[in-house]
Amino acid sequence: MKPLAKSIPAEDRTLKQIQRQGAVALYKLIGETGQLYGYEVVRIRKLPAQTIFDKEYPEREAYPTSEQWGYLGWSFPAASWGKTAAVKAFQHLLEKY
Repeated sequence: MKPLAKSIPAEDRTLKQIQRQGAVALYKLIGETGQLYGYEVVRIRKLPAQTIFDKEYPEREAYPTSEQWGYLGWSFPAASWGKTAAVKAFQHLLEKY
């Protein structure tokens, strides 16, 4: 299985994994010049090997889609309490999954 990347490009920003345990991960979202935008806590999905539009994809881990945000992924601001809230959410998901 192809694991989820520790660094994921997201438009003009980058998600960098700062903690992972099992299928739960905590990422920080940083801009091109290194500014911190916030944090994301996600439950990593497992996708089967499949063909999409004639392109083969191996069995792999995936970040939640936009439609799955709110129940498989959550965003937290870069405000002083943002990291604390993100870490609490990460710990809560570990207990749940």
